[in-house]
Amino acid sequence: MKKNAFLCLVLVLVPGLVSDDVARADPCDCEVSFAHAQQVVETAYLGYAHLTEANDRAAYQRHRDRYAADAAKQAPETCTAWLQGYLDFFDDGHLFVIEQPVYTPDQETAFEAEVRAHVPGEAALWRTLERQATDPLTGWWYDAQSLMAVIQEGDDYVAYVVRSKQPSMQGIERKAVWRGTPTRLEGTYFSDSHGPRHIRGGLYKQQQQLVWTGGIVWARLPEVPSSSSELPADWPDPALPTISNVDSNTMLLTIPSFLVDASTFNEILLARVDELLGAHRVVIDIRGNTGGNALYFSFLGAYAERPLPPSQGEVWASPYTLEYYRARAGDDALYADVAQRIEEHMGEVIPGPAYPGRKYDEPMGQVQRVAILMDEGCMSAAESFVLHSQAVSPRVTTFGRATAGVIDYTSVHSFLLDGGGSRRLYMGIPTSSLHEDIPQRGYNATGIVPQVPLLLDHDPVAEILRWWDQNAG
Repeated sequence: MKKNAFLCLVLVLVPGLVSDDVARADPCDCEVSFAHAQQVVETAYLGYAHLTEANDRAAYQRHRDRYAADAAKQAPETCTAWLQGYLDFFDDGHLFVIEQPVYTPDQETAFEAEVRAHVPGEAALWRTLERQATDPLTGWWYDAQSLMAVIQEGDDYVAYVVRSKQPSMQGIERKAVWRGTPTRLEGTYFSDSHGPRHIRGGLYKQQQQLVWTGGIVWARLPEVPSSSSELPADWPDPALPTISNVDSNTMLLTIPSFLVDASTFNEILLARVDELLGAHRVVIDIRGNTGGNALYFSFLGAYAERPLPPSQGEVWASPYTLEYYRARAGDDALYADVAQRIEEHMGEVIPGPAYPGRKYDEPMGQVQRVAILMDEGCMSAAESFVLHSQAVSPRVTTFGRATAGVIDYTSVHSFLLDGGGSRRLYMGIPTSSLHEDIPQRGYNATGIVPQVPLLLDHDPVAEILRWWDQNAG
């Protein structure tokens, strides 16, 4: 099976950060959590129902039985990664387990001391960065709050916060530790209160963007500092969109994530909406965008010239899908209809929400050509954006590399797994399919393949401009 981003079976135990006392105090029972996850998969996950219809259950059953035999052996601190390994059989990024641990004040105090202990001094950190300059993961990175130096220590990569906008962070401290290949990273992330949790991630956008569980976006610092005096005093949130001029006719809209505040997202677009609508050509760079919400409807009308057709997928009627649609029934009648059908046809695969189309008559602006630049980091809502853009406009051309393939099963419902205790294990399952002919006409196996493949080893925007010039008309 294809393995997309975030799917890595390496279990990383960070030395000294999960003490025996903490592990013994945590009531997490991985055997109980596995039994709950298995029950959900086999009664509510539509991908399993489709596997059943294809008479292809034997491989899954062998995989499941291996995990069932090992469930009682799992320690609380490895349970999340181990459960994700069980779910990885389906290679569906919308089927997952994440943890949101709750620690006592004493535990957080101990973690704070540990992330600040045994850290390199500034001089040693700079020397290590110089030695490891050619490694694709090492170097200077930033998120909305911190500047971080990533170095390799043995088999681990370690991110050290060197400067932060948060007053609670003092001096150099660890932010994350992980192992794996650039597109399959797994390890431990330390929250603002210094508590550890399991994360997965991948390196995208020509090695310029790291994305972690929960839509945490890190960007590589454009200029490499030679000393702490050259570190910037301020920096942007790398998850937010940016807009820039490429030339007099072309605008570049970069969207690193759709998992950001909608009002902030729209404010950034509105600040330069006249330039976007007045451009003849727009490049939309969504490389490394692992999804989020359908914020793209706020600008789709800039180039849409034909209606977005209605759509309807399938739902496997179960208590879990019923919970999801019943919670939304008060907001929209179409969800109430699905909830009623689930109640009447429990255990059956039934028609899902009948999403209405959207009417678009002509583009709002002067845009004649739209390029969507993709890579293997594009997932979920980013893939939905690509499909919707192609549906509403023949002016759209996709460039780059195939997306991750996390779109066949959608509308994720998250809930607490039994047995997680204070580790708070949340399982997510998609509740419906993209359309009624999944998986036969789906994208999870291949990703969305670009119309114009690019190697992405040079400036991709320049390559897009050259392609436009060579294919005018």
